[in-house]
Amino acid sequence: MKNNSTIKEIMEAFRQNPEKGFELIYKAYSGPVFRYLRNSFSLSREETEDILQNIFLPWVKNPQKYAQIENPGAYLFISARNAALKFKETIREDSLMTEGGDKSHDTSVETNLMIDRALCKLPHEQKEAVVLKVWINMTFEEIASLQQCSLQTVASRYRYAISKLKELIPWQK
Repeated sequence: MKNNSTIKEIMEAFRQNPEKGFELIYKAYSGPVFRYLRNSFSLSREETEDILQNIFLPWVKNPQKYAQIENPGAYLFISARNAALKFKETIREDSLMTEGGDKSHDTSVETNLMIDRALCKLPHEQKEAVVLKVWINMTFEEIASLQQCSLQTVASRYRYAISKLKELIPWQK
């Protein structure tokens, strides 16, 4: 993720000029948060965009409220996680099916589908740990903070997930 001096600079810019600062925050975090939502929660592109807009919109509408945030990345990832969990619960309650959507990784479509199917077979917390570590490049400490659990729990979830993925995905040697 971003280093502390960059985060401080972004937030200082946001405090001095909310419009310019928001632009920096959006550029820094919209891509990683989008990938996190899309891959951790198997959301369609449209669903992901809706949630992303809903978590960034308050920053524009009420910048004073967000000016005192120390770590916008942590705040946005937690907001995204909460919004996605709420969305998934609403979908579950309404008995609707979500579409898998197409992936935008550099690998082939077949590989993406194979990885997506394998990830869907993991418990949510393990899947989330893998996505955050591999696609978002978060540290185990950052993931532990987001998932509100211990560092050892995150490491175990990640280790179990990788082990299961190795069983589920036919790797070529």
